Amino acid sequence: MKSPTARPALRGWQQEQWATHCGDGCLFLGRMGHQELRAAGQPAIDAIRNDVGIEDENKWEEFFYALAKHDSPTAYLFQCRHCQAYLGYTDCD
Repeated sequence: MKSPTARPALRGWQQEQWATHCGDGCLFLGRMGHQELRAAGQPAIDAIRNDVGIEDENKWEEFFYALAKHDSPTAYLFQCRHCQAYLGYTDCD
């Protein structure tokens, strides 16, 4: 008897989103706060900033430093399995 296929999942406060790129589902790298995003590098930070859409540098920095891995707001980071581009979004309770 075949076992059921595992399906990837994540939990969020609002509606969860699964990123796609290059015609395929992306790898979910996990929930990220500002420390984890810094460790992932500038392309990961840019992906979150692009999704948030905050242009003002001071407002962005305030929002960025509020991001927490296990609290609200948090960032969800994905990476394309083909071109390695980062994608992501933020969520809060």
